[in-house]
Amino acid sequence: MEIVQKKSINDKYLILKSLKNHFTFSSLIEDKEIKDLLLDKFRLCKVNEGQYLMKQNTMASSFFILHEGKLAVEINGVAKRCIEPG
Repeated sequence: MEIVQKKSINDKYLILKSLKNHFTFSSLIEDKEIKDLLLDKFRLCKVNEGQYLMKQNTMASSFFILHEGKLAVEINGVAKRCIEPG
């Protein structure tokens, strides 16, 4: 996974749009200080086809927003569903 450090205005817009629609983050971003902190902490990640974003039984440490492409969800090596943006 490649992490891109510089966020464009469009990247920030997409992050805020996704956070506004998320049950946990929607109320948090009403506070400008928290909103700015979250925008600073989120990173744009690029994952190549066939590469894993995360694996089963691995401790999660991040929150991901899918902007483009598709992600396959596998449980015990069996494809269960496909996640698309939105």
